[in-house]
Amino acid sequence: MPTNKTRKSEFILCAAIWVNDGVKHHQQCRNIETGYVVGGCGHVNCIHTILSATGYRSMGELGMHVQYAIDENQGFITSHNRFVDRKEGGKIAFEAGQISKPTKFLFSEDILYEYQTQTIKEENMGDLKDQSKYTYKSSLEIFEDLKNIIKSKYIIKEDFDILSCDFDKMNYQNPYPGADVKICFKNSPNSCINIRL
Repeated sequence: MPTNKTRKSEFILCAAIWVNDGVKHHQQCRNIETGYVVGGCGHVNCIHTILSATGYRSMGELGMHVQYAIDENQGFITSHNRFVDRKEGGKIAFEAGQISKPTKFLFSEDILYEYQTQTIKEENMGDLKDQSKYTYKSSLEIFEDLKNIIKSKYIIKEDFDILSCDFDKMNYQNPYPGADVKICFKNSPNSCINIRL
């Protein structure tokens, strides 16, 4: 992975959530006219900061008071002090060499675990057996695994999306024991449930 000194193009600094409360705030990303951007190591860190600062109990509750949509408001802060959504973040991260495969939607875990996997491989350069233990999966691939596990384990026939997953407690070996997953059903998007694998 290139270091900051060798990068010439824009790159991803951190995960971020844009809370558009309609108010002009100072010292925000240069492309944000109203609202404020909260950065963190991962989106879950941003969410906890926002909830702590605002007093709301969930992002859904916050969304009743300010403009908030996951597709538009979850993204990243770049080295050019811009807030970008997950799609543009994926392009920037790939072009900057932060991820090895193109992705439609960037997740903070894609950058964090790509870096960790690469670091582990570099530390074990002399031992090819150890290198083969580490395989990289994007968050989308992990989410697809999780969907299949949840469908089979809980016999859910209704179509659903994974809204969030707490990666901190998760063992990265399929079937991902310890993962806390929040799912929402497509036919009734307001009905979400939490599942622990």
